[in-house]
Amino acid sequence: MRYFKIALFLAAIFAILATLFIRAEGSYAAALASCGAWRIVKSPNSSFGVESLFNGVAVVSSNDAWAVGTSRNQSGFSSHTLTEHWNGSQWSIISSANPSSAQNVLVSAAALTTNNVWSVGETGNSDGTAFQTLVEHWNGTRWNVIPSLNTSLSFNYLSSVAIVSAKDIWAVGVAMAAGDVSSQTLIEHWNGSQWSIVASPNPGSPFNNLRSVTAVSEYLGGRLYNRHEWLFTDVVRALERHNLATRCQPKSRPDDQWPIKSIRRLCKQYLGSRNTKCRIEDTNSALEWDTMASRG
Repeated sequence: MRYFKIALFLAAIFAILATLFIRAEGSYAAALASCGAWRIVKSPNSSFGVESLFNGVAVVSSNDAWAVGTSRNQSGFSSHTLTEHWNGSQWSIISSANPSSAQNVLVSAAALTTNNVWSVGETGNSDGTAFQTLVEHWNGTRWNVIPSLNTSLSFNYLSSVAIVSAKDIWAVGVAMAAGDVSSQTLIEHWNGSQWSIVASPNPGSPFNNLRSVTAVSEYLGGRLYNRHEWLFTDVVRALERHNLATRCQPKSRPDDQWPIKSIRRLCKQYLGSRNTKCRIEDTNSALEWDTMASRG
């Protein structure tokens, strides 16, 4: 009789645990369903060549995203850059620059605003004996090649780009000697007017390579609209990149101008409890919003 009671007790415990497990699984499934699911979205292919490839993507907003890559011919020795834009409902090919008559490839992209998007890669000759860095910039109207630097080695590639601000952008990659006998890291920096090579260590012997870069700190500021107003969406986008604002939508048009007082309230609302400092200055010619986020 004693063993029967023990068995009954264990059966009851098992039933309770099974019920809790089923409920947990159901809650987990419901959470996944509420987050949505991955689906394939159609994108056009370039009319050049036989192969279109995406290598990188950058997002400005839910209706403003870019994908970059290359389209190649059958031999693989001729390629064009490929840039496509998402407008919230469909992808479309946007013409991009091809400085070489042979090989042009975009590998990575990063976006600051809708009219400030960067992409990096490489461009080379038809026989593949020399490659140079390639940097392109979207100004809201067209993609333009921005002069970038190369080392004295035969092959120079940029594989990743990250934006801190409009005057602080980083690109990384590799420079390789002919014959693939050695390579060194390659880092370039944009200061708002030009790219320059920044010295970087090469601990490996004989090969070194940088494949990706990420900006982990940022000057948070809205884009200057005029002497007294900021673009609200730019400020929110900067906050969201630091996970300081989970969701904040303007009540009127996305490009409405917001005065200083509104931005100051927004700053205090989202940053006031995170050991941050909010300062808005009205100088003779411009406004500066200096808000540095504590990462502690």
